Amino acid sequence: MEGVIENGAIYETPEIRTKGLEDLRALMKEKLHNEPTFQYPRTDDQFLLPFLRVGKYNLKKAFTRLNNFAEFWYSKRNIIEGLNASKVRDVYGDGMMQLLLNSKDCYGNAVQILRMGALDPTAFSPLRAIQLSTYMLMMVFENEDLQLHGTTYVESMEGFSLSNSMKLSKNMDSAEQKQMMSLATDTFPMRIRDIYVIHQPWYFTFFWTLVRPFLKAKLVKRLHLLGNKLDELHKIVKPEDLPTDFGGTLNEPLTAFLDNMEKIEKEKGYIGGFAIPLSVDDPTGAKRRAQGILPPLPGESTNNNHQSNVNTSEN
Repeated sequence: MEGVIENGAIYETPEIRTKGLEDLRALMKEKLHNEPTFQYPRTDDQFLLPFLRVGKYNLKKAFTRLNNFAEFWYSKRNIIEGLNASKVRDVYGDGMMQLLLNSKDCYGNAVQILRMGALDPTAFSPLRAIQLSTYMLMMVFENEDLQLHGTTYVESMEGFSLSNSMKLSKNMDSAEQKQMMSLATDTFPMRIRDIYVIHQPWYFTFFWTLVRPFLKAKLVKRLHLLGNKLDELHKIVKPEDLPTDFGGTLNEPLTAFLDNMEKIEKEKGYIGGFAIPLSVDDPTGAKRRAQGILPPLPGESTNNNHQSNVNTSEN
């Protein structure tokens, strides 16, 4: 069963959602029967629906990405343990990556800004890169609009020198670069719609040569090199929805999205349904919610918390 796409967004009905969740949980039950040691971090609707949506309700695609996420989640706990806004503010607070809170492109997709010139490649280790990427990608679980539409990335390479490019390549080998790319394309339920690159320097071909082999053909087709043609960018994202260094008029603080995420974390005790800080003994926060330490998830009573494994009779 595959969902209907309407104007680039996932179109759902209650029937499509119910059937998708039912079929996905059936596959999960079968996998756990065949592989008793396998674990899923969560099994509630809020967690599973993004995987169905990113695969446009193609069950095989949703199940594959869900399993990839589960394997990543448990294999990288030493890296993502305790991850929250304060742990990424040293990098994202300088504007290297910025999710614009209210901006949309002409198709209704969220807009995420990348400023390569703000990146310090000497501090960008593979483990740190996974931490930073994980935090940004976790936001998809908290934002239904992001799941249904997707994200358009606008990247400026202004100020990103050849020396920085070489240092970044030295700090991350090809296997590590591939793993980084797979987080967005094969692991987290994030829909990447288009990538627009501006102010790319002459050596960008070198960097592109390194990255391109690790990207899916569909993603390669969605990369648009615009150079200094900001008028082309503004056909996709209006100037009023872009910061001034992207030729726009938007005056949004660099830390606005981080401040918003921190507010969510403090109010809810979790982001995207995952308890913050994370806990190896209580990865979903279910125990702490049962004890009243954390508030219940939306629609969840204190005596009906998430399980660390699947119960096919849920929801």
